[in-house]
Amino acid sequence: MNQIDEAHKKEVHYGKIEDRFLEILFLKKGIYEIEVADQVFELCENDLCLVPPAACFSVFGLAGGVDHGMIGFSFPRQVIAERLYPLFQGNRVVADFFAACLYEEGFSSCLRFTIGTNEKMRELLEIMGREQVSQDRYSGEILIDLLQILLHMLLRVCPDTAVYLPDSPIQKESAEIIRRISADYANITLKSLAAEMGYSVGYCSRYIKQVTGRNFADILANIRFKAAEHLLADTDTCLCDISCSLGYKNPENFFRSFKKKYGITPGQYRERERTA
Repeated sequence: MNQIDEAHKKEVHYGKIEDRFLEILFLKKGIYEIEVADQVFELCENDLCLVPPAACFSVFGLAGGVDHGMIGFSFPRQVIAERLYPLFQGNRVVADFFAACLYEEGFSSCLRFTIGTNEKMRELLEIMGREQVSQDRYSGEILIDLLQILLHMLLRVCPDTAVYLPDSPIQKESAEIIRRISADYANITLKSLAAEMGYSVGYCSRYIKQVTGRNFADILANIRFKAAEHLLADTDTCLCDISCSLGYKNPENFFRSFKKKYGITPGQYRERERTA
């Protein structure tokens, strides 16, 4: 990676304070650096970067008039849960990323694509930029629709350019495990997951522990809690129906385990989030 001279750097973007937003960054021109997970990576012209909600990051660009070289968009975590993850579950390139965004604690790896000289995607990003500026009553929904189109185009034109920042085989394997479990968190068992992956139950258990550092039961419980957070904060689904949808046969077991983890009941959590 070519290092940018520290004396000529200019900070143009700070990381998020609240872990509630997916950010899309597109570099129209210039060279930037993104610092994420205590590592620095170079972003070049025509790079598009998806930054997960839990990531703390900073972006630096060359001083001297590059402020308009990068455009960015922010989407609430709810958009991932309701509009993106369900739509792209059939494509591992982005499904693994979105599953990790939703269900992996502290997930901070960005997903970078390079769109090259594809004018249609550049035009679409320009349209998104103008839509973001207009900020009328329709802008939010239109931006989500345009984002879905953009992601489809990325998968059509340049799926092979996708790379995690930081990138590692373990990161990819961990994201795949999270996706597989989250796809059927209400019903999945270690036995069914092992069969799906073509492993014995014993090997599957050891593999999960080796890759993620956690056992199957802990991962499943965390995924269910993350799903509960979304359902409580962003929907009006009744508590008993939430419990059932998460795979709990007895709502009391859900209420008890939720309070043990969060220190408050599901109803109190919902009230707190609604008044925050």
